[in-house]
Amino acid sequence: MRPIHYLSFCVVKLSVFQHDGRQLDIATGFFIENSKDELFLITNWHVVTQRSTLTPSFSKNGAVPTQVKFELHRQHENGIRLEDTEEICVGINVQDGEHPRWLEHPRYGNAVDIVAIPLSGIVSIKQPLTDLDTTDKFAAHPINRFPDLDKSYSPTAMDDVFVIGFPWGLAGAGRILPIYKRGNIASDPIVPQRNLPRFLIDCRTTSSMSGSPVLARSQGIWAPDGLKFDTSINPVINFVGVYAGRLESKDFANASNSKPEITEIGIAWRAELVTEIIEKGVSGTKLSEMAKTAG
Repeated sequence: MRPIHYLSFCVVKLSVFQHDGRQLDIATGFFIENSKDELFLITNWHVVTQRSTLTPSFSKNGAVPTQVKFELHRQHENGIRLEDTEEICVGINVQDGEHPRWLEHPRYGNAVDIVAIPLSGIVSIKQPLTDLDTTDKFAAHPINRFPDLDKSYSPTAMDDVFVIGFPWGLAGAGRILPIYKRGNIASDPIVPQRNLPRFLIDCRTTSSMSGSPVLARSQGIWAPDGLKFDTSINPVINFVGVYAGRLESKDFANASNSKPEITEIGIAWRAELVTEIIEKGVSGTKLSEMAKTAG
């Protein structure tokens, strides 16, 4: 019997709440470690603020998200039991929005739709946890520790991608394992899209997949430097980005204004941005700073 895929324990469904317990959103997040072996939860800036990076002064619901919740499988000596999970609650801000706990990009700030939430000192719904900087108790797998990642693989347009998340909040197996949505790279990743470090994918994604990791895969022989002893004849996989929603027809000047449509072209922020945030990130944007920002 084949084991559950490593990546299925890297990704979690996020429920976003305000201070009074009202649920605001469902999204996706995933785990990653920095060079100090500190664990972070990655998702989109628009998930933890409920605001667009393009118009941060505008809130679609007037709410301030203060916590996210997700479930993890407990680790046992004989493996993971799918029915044994723990709900985890992580504080991300306070009611006035002036104490964000996430990190943003050191250069681009909230212009990049990615945040990293440090997972230390968090509290479980059932009992206090000292921290989550270990996977001894829970199956919280850092995506950059996936043993099959080939960091030498730099994908190009037309390569396959998989967006791993929770479309419409649905789980793929058990109660909390994610769904793997397949597509392809739609723009050259090395060329900035709209002068920002992101690229486009063609994938039938849905709501609640914001914050999903994007992994590229190439079939056949992978020999970027010619045939050598380490040439791979298996599929090569690399973590290449963070999914952040789809483009809409209203984003284009020549589109019809009669009925805006959501396209199947999605935005993926490049993976190196995540590394830069977890290594040298800056404090998150306060609500008072967002209010001063012109759209």
